[in-house]
Amino acid sequence: MRTPLASAAWGLFLTALLAGAAAGQETRTPEAMQKARALKAELDRIEAALPPERRVGPGPLAEAKLGLRKLAILLEDNQGWWAPGPEQVEAALAQVRRGLAGLKNPAAPVPPATGLQERAYISRIDGSPEPYVIYVPTNYTPDRAWPLLVFLHGYHPYLTVTNWLDYMYCPAWQEVCEREGVLFMLPYGRSNTEFMGIGESDVLNALRYTRAEFRVDPQRIILSGASMGGSGAYSIACHYPDLFAAVMAIAGRADYYAWMGAPKESLPRFKQAQVDTDYAYELVGNLRHVPVTVFHGGQDTLVPRSQSRTMVDLLRRLGQRVEYVEHAGAGHNDTWTPTALHPTFAETLRAARAPVAPAEVVYRTFTTKYPGAYWARIEEIAAWGQAADIRAVAKTGRIDVECRNVAAFVLGPGMPQATIPPGGRPTVSVNGRETAFETAEGGVLRVRLQPAPDGPLRKTPQLCGPIREAWDAPFLIVFPSEDTPETTPDRDTARRLMVEWRQFAQWYAPALPDTRVTEAHIAERNLILCGSPATNRVLARIADQLPLRIEKDRYVLGKRAFPTAGNGMMMIYPNPLNPARYVVVAHGAAWGPRLEPNHKLDLLPDFILYRAQTPGRVDSFTTNDVLCAGYFDSAWRLAEGSTELLSNADEARAAE
Repeated sequence: MRTPLASAAWGLFLTALLAGAAAGQETRTPEAMQKARALKAELDRIEAALPPERRVGPGPLAEAKLGLRKLAILLEDNQGWWAPGPEQVEAALAQVRRGLAGLKNPAAPVPPATGLQERAYISRIDGSPEPYVIYVPTNYTPDRAWPLLVFLHGYHPYLTVTNWLDYMYCPAWQEVCEREGVLFMLPYGRSNTEFMGIGESDVLNALRYTRAEFRVDPQRIILSGASMGGSGAYSIACHYPDLFAAVMAIAGRADYYAWMGAPKESLPRFKQAQVDTDYAYELVGNLRHVPVTVFHGGQDTLVPRSQSRTMVDLLRRLGQRVEYVEHAGAGHNDTWTPTALHPTFAETLRAARAPVAPAEVVYRTFTTKYPGAYWARIEEIAAWGQAADIRAVAKTGRIDVECRNVAAFVLGPGMPQATIPPGGRPTVSVNGRETAFETAEGGVLRVRLQPAPDGPLRKTPQLCGPIREAWDAPFLIVFPSEDTPETTPDRDTARRLMVEWRQFAQWYAPALPDTRVTEAHIAERNLILCGSPATNRVLARIADQLPLRIEKDRYVLGKRAFPTAGNGMMMIYPNPLNPARYVVVAHGAAWGPRLEPNHKLDLLPDFILYRAQTPGRVDSFTTNDVLCAGYFDSAWRLAEGSTELLSNADEARAAE
C-alpha cells in the first residue's frame, strides 16, 4: 500500500478536491474554486473554537459544511454525464455563507420560514453533513400540533447531495401538504442505502430534528415512499410501528426472495435472518395498529405488481387494515404524482391517528435492536438467528401474553390504565399459565422465562450485533502501522473497507494506524481492527479475551479450527477494553467481492469464516463460500444452535 490510510474524513474529502483534486486536473471555474478555499479556511478557524457538542447535529455548521460538500462535487472536472451550471455553484457558495453567518451570530433568532427548505445535520457516525428537505405550509403556526408526512425516495445510480432533489422531489407532495395542512419531510438516507443500517438511522435522525424544530403531532406521523423508498417505508414502520400513524407505499418490494428469484429455503439460516430483519415480509404483523395503503402502476415493468399484491394479500390474511390502489396506465416512474393527488392519499393524511396505548400489542423481531413497540418489549431472545414473537393483550386487572423464542420481556410503561387494579398487581399469564414477574422502576413489569445467563456481558438494544451494527455508530478503522510484506494484506483490508464505506455512505471512513489509537478512541468509538494479533497492536491487547482466535495458520472457534490459508473471517464482539462499544475483527480474504456496493454488510451475522472463492451465480445473495457462521447468544457466548457449518465444512478440524 503506497498511500497513508490515516485521515480526518472532512479534511480528506474537501481539502483534496478544493485544492484541485488529481494532479494535472484543471477546473472549469477557478474563481469559484478560490472562493470555496477561502470559505473553507474561514470555516475551519471558526469550527476549531467550537465545543464538541456543537460540532454534531443540525445548525449553521452543518449548513456550511453541506455547502462545501456540494462545492467539492460540483467543482470536480470529471462529471462527464452531468455538467453543473453556474447557478448551482453560486447556490452552494451562498449556503456556506449563510452557515458562516449563523456561526458568527448564534444568538440571532431564526424563525421557521414557510415553503420548501433544505436542512442538514452533522452525523455523529462519520462526521458527514447530511441533508434533508422540509416543506412548511404557508399557514404554519406553532400554536398547534401539525401532522407530518415523511417520504422516502427511490433509487438512482448517480444520486448525490447536489442532484437528488432533481430526481426525487415531486411538487405534487407540496400541493397536497399545502392544501391539507401537513408538514412534509424528505430525508436523503445516504443515497442508495435502501434505508437500511445507516440509511434507516438517517431517516430517524431527520425525523428527530424535524420534530425538534417544528411542532409535530406525534400521533399523526405518516410514513410513505416510492420504489426503494416504498420498501424502506414498509421495513422502518415494521421496526418502529409505534412511531407512525399510517404507511403509504408506492411500488415497494415486499418479498425480497421473490424479487431476487431465490427461494428462502435455498439460503443458509444466517442469511435468512438478516434478510428477514431488513425486509418487511416476515414482520408485517407488527403493523397491527398501522393502516397501510399500497399504490402501484398497472404498467410497471421494473417492480412487478405482484410485489404489492403479495403485501396486500398478506396483510388481509392477518386481518389488518390495508387498501390497494392501482393506477391502470402508469409505469414505475409515473405513479408518484397520481398517488399524491389520489383522494385516498389526502384522506389518509386527514384520518390517520396512532394509538397511545392499544389493548393488544403484536411484535416479531430477529434482534433486540428492535425489541418491541408500545408497551411490550422483548429483552432477551432465546435462540438468536430465529424469529422471536410476542403478543400481549391487556384486560381489566390482567395481561395475557403469548410468546415464542423469548427468554425475557418487559411490559410497560404506558400500559392501558385498566390493566393494573388500584393498589394492586395485575395477573400475568404466559402461554396460558400464570407467571411471576418483578416490578421495576416506573411500574414496568419484568418477566423472565429462562434463567439469566452467566457472565458480565448482555446483548442489549445498543449492543447486540450483527457485524453491520459497528458501522451504525461512531467507528474507527484500525490498521497496522508498519508497512511490511507481513502487514500489507491487513493494510489492504483497511483500504478496502474505507473504499466500501465511501461507495455505500458517500463519505470517508475515519481510520488510524494502531499506534495512534488513544483511550479516547476506545471510549468513544467502535473499533474495526484489521489484521491479526501478530500485526495489529490493538488486537494483540484483547485477542485472548475474544471467542474467535487467529493463530499462525488457523482460526479457532470454540472446539473447531479452520485453516487461514485461502480463507477469511469477520467477527463482532463487545470491546474488552470498553464493553460499551464494539470491536470488529477482519482478517484474511475479502468478504463479498461480488456483492453490490450498497449490500456489502447486509448478510453478515455476528461471526463468519469463509473461503476466498465465490460461486458462479451473481446477485445480492452471492457471497464467498461460507465455512461457518452464526450468532452469539444473549450473553455473547458461542451457541451451538445458532452456529451453522456450511460449504466445505469438512475442512474444520478439532481444536486442541
